Amino acid sequence: FEPNFFDHLLIFLQGVIFPLRALSNGPDVFAGIQLDTRMKKMVYWSNSLSIWGFTFVVLLVWWTSGRSFAQLGFAPPPPVEGQPLLIIGVFAILYMIDFFAELKNPENLSPENKTQIGFIPVTMHEYLHFSFMAFSAAVTEEILFRSYFMNYLISVVGTNTPGIAIA
Repeated sequence: FEPNFFDHLLIFLQGVIFPLRALSNGPDVFAGIQLDTRMKKMVYWSNSLSIWGFTFVVLLVWWTSGRSFAQLGFAPPPPVEGQPLLIIGVFAILYMIDFFAELKNPENLSPENKTQIGFIPVTMHEYLHFSFMAFSAAVTEEILFRSYFMNYLISVVGTNTPGIAIA
């Protein structure tokens, strides 16, 4: 695709301003801070809504530029058969077993980790809100980084070997 002004602006925000802002806060923003359930939910939801908001803006710029959403990965996946399907199924089952085991006992996080990582959920109620944040990160970061950012970099630096390495 041919990047326009809004693409350059969004990439500048996503690739320069937002990371610099995050780095200026320091690595241990929550170190030693014990958040109560209400505060944790605020962190989870504000994080989720902000990343969905930025993703919506990116998708809006993409759409108003007349580009195909298939370039961003919004297309049916190729059919998966045989051994890859079996491997995916086994990992999905193992993940679900681990997920439900954690739901039964989310308090098994060590006390020292609970104080060092104050935003980690420790109750079932917190875990459900945290799960939405994790889902939001998974979906939106695929759109923002793997799809949008990579397409932008490839369009700017090209598809030759050095260009692909930079992207």
